[in-house]
Amino acid sequence: NIKLHLVLPCISQADKWSSEDKRMYKRIKEESDSVEYISFDYTPHCMNRRNRALVDKAGYCIAYCTQTSGGSAYTIGYAMDNDVEVENIAHQVNSI
Repeated sequence: NIKLHLVLPCISQADKWSSEDKRMYKRIKEESDSVEYISFDYTPHCMNRRNRALVDKAGYCIAYCTQTSGGSAYTIGYAMDNDVEVENIAHQVNSI
């Protein structure tokens, strides 16, 4: 039984998104098992704090990362440093 727990960077994350994206985002939140916000408003560090919170709550990490730097690469490194097993599916998906 898979559950969907959302850890979101800030409440205002979708403020500048298109109407269609906002509708989809709202639907995903409504259908999730839980929603946790890291910050009320966007801050320079809320995305990084969200990424660390995701890893801190994880027993396993499935990632799609093709870069060696940036937020996803940092998060994978943080997971590995904290003994969370990581499966990067980028190479599997790209070979299909």
